[in-house]
Amino acid sequence: MATIVYAYYHGHLIETFLNHFDKQFSAGSATAMPVAGDVCTS
Repeated sequence: MATIVYAYYHGHLIETFLNHFDKQFSAGSATAMPVAGDVCTS
């Protein structure tokens, strides 16, 4: 998966969580690239 695609996806995912589910969680994070256990296909 291209870095730009991964970054775009995570940026919008976190934005969605903050805009719509801000009371349902207390922390969120994203990595710059996939880590062990992530399921990514290109």
